[in-house]
Amino acid sequence: MFGKKIIIRNIMIFLGIVIVVIMKVCFQDYNDERNSLFGILANSSETEFHDFDNKKDSATQNDSSIVIINQNYIGETVKNSSNVEFTVLEVYNTTKIGFTHITEYNFIVITLQIENKGSSSWSQNPNNCKLNCNGAVFEYSAATFSLDDSMTSWDEINPQISKIMKIAFETPTKSTEDTYILKLYSSIFQINSVSIYLEEEPK
Repeated sequence: MFGKKIIIRNIMIFLGIVIVVIMKVCFQDYNDERNSLFGILANSSETEFHDFDNKKDSATQNDSSIVIINQNYIGETVKNSSNVEFTVLEVYNTTKIGFTHITEYNFIVITLQIENKGSSSWSQNPNNCKLNCNGAVFEYSAATFSLDDSMTSWDEINPQISKIMKIAFETPTKSTEDTYILKLYSSIFQINSVSIYLEEEPK
């Protein structure tokens, strides 16, 4: 009986240690995300307003200048605050992926090049990729994993390494029928984001 009590006590101590370690890791991740967010806010506050001539797009209404934020399109490279670069190489529409994923609607398949020019590894989890269209937000499809070079949460990109990944979204319309915007985040907190329009840059 005494031996069983010792075993139970040791188990409780072990579980306590595990809980403490998990809490420390979560707290550290939270701090990292918070610090990254503060850095982004600080940078954005410094660069929010620029001269009219330095903007890519602009419009004039009622004798006042309306500044339109730079937009990124297929083939253009955009960099986040972690010095990771993203380029949409190709977009196509289909109703079938692999042998089992068939939809009566549409799949938008995106080929993305990610180049890590930062100093630490980068992982682009498909859960942190969203597709926006007319106020609606689309999550990635499980059909992604039937694609060659599919995006996965466990594929780390080390510094100075570039990789090509594919991700699929099920949508009600084709990318050529509506304006879809790919948003890529660093975590579930949806910070450190970049946006890319799934269309060619207007001439």
